[in-house]
Amino acid sequence: MPGRQMTGFLHDMCSSFMRDGAVCIACTTSDAPPSLLEDARATLSAPEAVRLDTMRAPGKRAEFLLSRLVLKSVARALFGGEHNEITLTRDAKGAFIIEGTGEPGIHASLSHCPGALALMFARESRVGVDIEPERRVTRAVARRFFSSREFEETARGANPQGELTTRWTLKEAFAKASGVPLLRALHGAEFVREDAGYRLRESIDGCGTEWSFLSAAAAGGFRLAAARRGTVMPVLVECGDASLLAGLLG
Repeated sequence: MPGRQMTGFLHDMCSSFMRDGAVCIACTTSDAPPSLLEDARATLSAPEAVRLDTMRAPGKRAEFLLSRLVLKSVARALFGGEHNEITLTRDAKGAFIIEGTGEPGIHASLSHCPGALALMFARESRVGVDIEPERRVTRAVARRFFSSREFEETARGANPQGELTTRWTLKEAFAKASGVPLLRALHGAEFVREDAGYRLRESIDGCGTEWSFLSAAAAGGFRLAAARRGTVMPVLVECGDASLLAGLLG
């Protein structure tokens, strides 16, 4: 990626974190060159390398490598640290945090699928992010997991299948941010669409309704959702394709 675009991405990313105390990033990965996968492998910690060796499917290995490369590179750019020391781990309450940077206690969430990945960092609250292909969730899948009321509401929209995927990503992001089990969130966390976006219809498992949600189309035909407790949700910062990642290795 040209230097000017790289500078713009880094500026937007840092500005979002300074302004909102959080940042949400999406990137396409389908054009990642083999050399980038080798670079990514070199950034793994010992436990991450062991985990990689348990994966046999080439696609899964590539997703894992690129997701860790993006996470480590963005964390390093924001907070300092070395790639092979930056890891994604859980705190005592089960929330994902980043370790190995110059700023402890940063909450994190990571999601990847064939062709794209997303991540989110925040200072003071658990966060959740999910990214899926735009038409991933079918009516049959939604009917199985959504409540009858929410399924019927989505079926009446102008783009029912797109709305089903949107709701699915919101539920996954909320489950990650709140700690509510995914199956419980899929059925019990209902969303209401409003002019300003989406909100929880009602509290689930005592989590309250004071949550902010981001739902956006991401480049390459993907749908992204992010969740954070409170009233401030950062904008989505897209960093293009995997060519940018090489620039973050420096």
